[in-house]
Amino acid sequence: MLMKKFMILMALAGSVLLAQAQPPAKQPKPQHHARKGDPAQNIDKRVAQMTQQYNLNETQQKQVRELMQSTASKMKAIREKHRGDREAAAPEVKQVRKEYHAQLKTILTPEQYEKWKVDAKARHQKMKEHKARKKESQAPAPSPVKPEDEDDLNILED
Repeated sequence: MLMKKFMILMALAGSVLLAQAQPPAKQPKPQHHARKGDPAQNIDKRVAQMTQQYNLNETQQKQVRELMQSTASKMKAIREKHRGDREAAAPEVKQVRKEYHAQLKTILTPEQYEKWKVDAKARHQKMKEHKARKKESQAPAPSPVKPEDEDDLNILED
Protein backbone atom coordinates (compact mmCIF):
# COMPACT_ATOMS: atom_id res chain seq x y z
CA MET A 1 0.00 0.00 0.00
CA LEU A 2 2.79 2.38 0.92
CA MET A 3 4.58 1.51 -2.30
CA LYS A 4 1.44 2.28 -4.32
CA LYS A 5 1.13 5.73 -2.73
CA PHE A 6 4.83 6.35 -3.38
CA MET A 7 4.40 5.39 -7.05
CA ILE A 8 1.38 7.69 -7.43
CA LEU A 9 3.28 10.53 -5.78
CA MET A 10 6.28 9.97 -8.09
CA ALA A 11 4.03 9.89 -11.18
CA LEU A 12 2.36 13.12 -10.09
CA ALA A 13 5.70 14.83 -9.45
CA GLY A 14 7.02 13.62 -12.81
CA SER A 15 4.00 14.97 -14.67
CA VAL A 16 4.38 18.35 -12.94
CA LEU A 17 8.04 18.47 -13.96
CA LEU A 18 7.20 17.54 -17.54
CA ALA A 19 4.50 20.19 -17.73
CA GLN A 20 6.94 22.84 -16.52
CA ALA A 21 9.64 21.71 -18.94
CA GLN A 22 7.43 22.29 -21.97
CA PRO A 23 8.61 25.35 -23.93
CA PRO A 24 5.93 28.00 -24.28
CA ALA A 25 4.05 27.94 -27.57
CA LYS A 26 5.56 30.36 -30.05
CA GLN A 27 3.37 33.32 -30.77
CA PRO A 28 3.40 34.50 -34.37
CA LYS A 29 5.16 37.81 -34.71
CA PRO A 30 2.90 40.63 -35.81
CA GLN A 31 3.94 42.29 -39.01
CA HIS A 32 5.92 45.38 -38.09
CA HIS A 33 4.15 47.55 -40.62
CA ALA A 34 0.67 46.56 -39.54
CA ARG A 35 -1.05 48.99 -37.20
CA LYS A 36 -3.05 47.48 -34.41
CA GLY A 37 -6.69 48.21 -33.89
CA ASP A 38 -9.37 49.81 -35.95
CA PRO A 39 -8.03 52.23 -38.59
CA ALA A 40 -10.73 54.80 -37.74
CA GLN A 41 -9.74 54.66 -34.06
CA ASN A 42 -6.07 55.07 -35.00
CA ILE A 43 -6.94 58.17 -37.02
CA ASP A 44 -8.99 59.54 -34.13
CA LYS A 45 -6.02 59.02 -31.78
CA ARG A 46 -3.65 60.75 -34.19
CA VAL A 47 -6.04 63.69 -34.63
CA ALA A 48 -6.41 63.99 -30.85
CA GLN A 49 -2.63 63.91 -30.47
CA MET A 50 -2.18 66.59 -33.13
CA THR A 51 -4.93 68.67 -31.53
CA GLN A 52 -3.06 68.60 -28.25
CA GLN A 53 0.40 69.20 -29.77
CA TYR A 54 -0.54 71.91 -32.25
CA ASN A 55 -3.72 73.33 -30.72
CA LEU A 56 -5.95 72.51 -33.72
CA ASN A 57 -9.36 74.15 -33.91
CA GLU A 58 -12.49 72.17 -34.83
CA THR A 59 -12.27 72.98 -38.53
CA GLN A 60 -8.63 71.89 -38.64
CA GLN A 61 -9.47 68.69 -36.77
CA LYS A 62 -12.13 67.81 -39.33
CA GLN A 63 -9.84 68.61 -42.27
CA VAL A 64 -6.92 66.65 -40.80
CA ARG A 65 -9.18 63.66 -40.14
CA GLU A 66 -10.46 63.72 -43.74
CA LEU A 67 -6.89 64.06 -45.05
CA MET A 68 -5.72 61.10 -42.95
CA GLN A 69 -8.65 58.95 -44.09
CA SER A 70 -7.99 59.80 -47.72
CA THR A 71 -4.27 59.12 -47.37
CA ALA A 72 -4.92 55.83 -45.57
CA SER A 73 -7.19 54.60 -48.37
CA LYS A 74 -4.62 55.60 -51.01
CA MET A 75 -1.86 53.78 -49.12
CA LYS A 76 -4.05 50.68 -48.74
CA ALA A 77 -4.71 50.67 -52.48
CA ILE A 78 -0.97 50.93 -53.17
CA ARG A 79 -0.21 48.04 -50.78
CA GLU A 80 -2.86 45.87 -52.42
CA LYS A 81 -1.65 46.77 -55.89
CA HIS A 82 1.99 45.89 -55.20
CA ARG A 83 1.44 43.02 -52.74
CA GLY A 84 4.56 43.50 -50.62
CA ASP A 85 6.89 44.72 -53.36
CA ARG A 86 8.07 47.78 -51.49
CA GLU A 87 10.50 48.82 -54.17
CA ALA A 88 7.78 48.97 -56.81
CA ALA A 89 5.42 50.80 -54.45
CA ALA A 90 8.01 53.36 -53.31
CA PRO A 91 7.42 56.03 -55.98
CA GLU A 92 3.66 55.95 -55.43
CA VAL A 93 4.05 56.04 -51.65
CA LYS A 94 6.43 58.98 -51.96
CA GLN A 95 3.90 60.85 -54.11
CA VAL A 96 1.05 60.21 -51.64
CA ARG A 97 3.22 61.45 -48.76
CA LYS A 98 4.17 64.53 -50.77
CA GLU A 99 0.47 65.26 -51.38
CA TYR A 100 -0.28 64.68 -47.67
CA HIS A 101 2.38 67.19 -46.62
CA ALA A 102 1.19 69.75 -49.18
CA GLN A 103 -2.42 69.44 -48.00
CA LEU A 104 -1.41 69.51 -44.34
CA LYS A 105 0.48 72.72 -44.99
CA THR A 106 -2.75 74.34 -46.25
CA ILE A 107 -4.70 73.15 -43.19
CA LEU A 108 -2.26 74.19 -40.48
CA THR A 109 -1.14 77.72 -39.73
CA PRO A 110 2.49 78.51 -40.65
CA GLU A 111 3.50 78.23 -36.98
CA GLN A 112 1.70 74.91 -36.54
CA TYR A 113 3.21 73.55 -39.74
CA GLU A 114 6.75 74.56 -38.74
CA LYS A 115 6.34 72.83 -35.39
CA TRP A 116 4.91 69.76 -37.16
CA LYS A 117 7.95 69.68 -39.51
CA VAL A 118 10.37 69.80 -36.57
CA ASP A 119 8.46 66.99 -34.84
CA ALA A 120 8.28 64.97 -38.09
CA LYS A 121 12.05 65.22 -38.51
CA ALA A 122 12.53 64.05 -34.93
CA ARG A 123 10.14 61.12 -35.48
CA HIS A 124 11.98 60.22 -38.68
CA GLN A 125 15.36 60.30 -36.93
CA LYS A 126 14.02 58.18 -34.06
CA MET A 127 12.65 55.65 -36.55
CA LYS A 128 16.01 55.48 -38.38
CA GLU A 129 17.82 54.83 -35.10
CA HIS A 130 15.29 52.15 -34.15
CA LYS A 131 15.72 50.42 -37.52
CA ALA A 132 19.51 50.56 -37.18
CA ARG A 133 19.37 49.02 -33.69
CA LYS A 134 16.97 46.34 -34.91
CA LYS A 135 19.15 45.55 -37.91
CA GLU A 136 22.22 45.42 -35.67
CA SER A 137 20.53 43.00 -33.27
CA GLN A 138 19.46 40.73 -36.14
CA ALA A 139 22.91 40.65 -37.77
CA PRO A 140 24.45 37.18 -37.80
CA ALA A 141 27.28 36.56 -35.40
CA PRO A 142 30.69 37.11 -36.96
CA SER A 143 32.34 33.98 -38.27
CA PRO A 144 35.06 32.61 -36.02
CA VAL A 145 37.06 31.91 -39.19
CA LYS A 146 39.09 34.83 -40.41
CA PRO A 147 39.13 35.46 -44.18
CA GLU A 148 42.84 34.73 -44.34
CA ASP A 149 42.22 31.33 -42.67
CA GLU A 150 39.62 30.23 -45.23
CA ASP A 151 42.27 28.63 -47.42
CA ASP A 152 43.22 26.38 -44.51
CA LEU A 153 39.67 24.97 -44.51
CA ASN A 154 40.01 23.79 -48.09
CA ILE A 155 43.05 21.57 -47.45
CA LEU A 156 41.20 18.41 -48.42
CA GLU A 157 40.34 19.64 -51.91
CA ASP A 158 42.00 17.66 -54.73
